[in-house]
Amino acid sequence: MRSSGSGMRFRWRAKRITRKMVPDCYVQNEDLENKVKFLEREIEKMKKSVSKAGTQYIKMKKERDYHRMHHRRIVQEKEKLFTDIKRLKKHYQSYEPALTELKNKIRKLR
Repeated sequence: MRSSGSGMRFRWRAKRITRKMVPDCYVQNEDLENKVKFLEREIEKMKKSVSKAGTQYIKMKKERDYHRMHHRRIVQEKEKLFTDIKRLKKHYQSYEPALTELKNKIRKLR
């Protein structure tokens, strides 16, 4: 391991030395190519990130729609139950006079 580390230092120093011998325009071109490669990697990362966010958005939208439909169904059921209760109350109120009449007849018979 120790020899590989020193070899890397030597290569780095050699690159640094050769860089001084190379004309400036070639060094600038190399730097620009490195920047382009770096930016291309960044673009790929951003594309993946945007794709992931898009799929999450679609998933959340579907979940929202599911809960919205469930809520609407519950509200419809509640309204139906309220109308049924009102109808039944009205129906049983019509029995009230008949029940009081029957109760009076039973009292008279006793």
